[in-house]
Amino acid sequence: MGHILWVEPVFKEMIWGGNQLKEKYGYAIPSDQTGECWAPSAHPNGDNKIKEGEFKGQTLSKVFDEHRELFGN
Repeated sequence: MGHILWVEPVFKEMIWGGNQLKEKYGYAIPSDQTGECWAPSAHPNGDNKIKEGEFKGQTLSKVFDEHRELFGN
């Protein structure tokens, strides 16, 4: 209990993308063609990595699989 899992978002570039994620939300996007931000995400096509703490560098899906107690019910 008491863990906050800060994640690195996964950005997806799309032909219809733009820079709204940067302008509206302050994300450091990879380009002006960024169309999606996956956060939090444990999807195989966009599994976030933990930014800090004891799980730093691990994927969200791995922490979920190994430490379900951190996620409540």
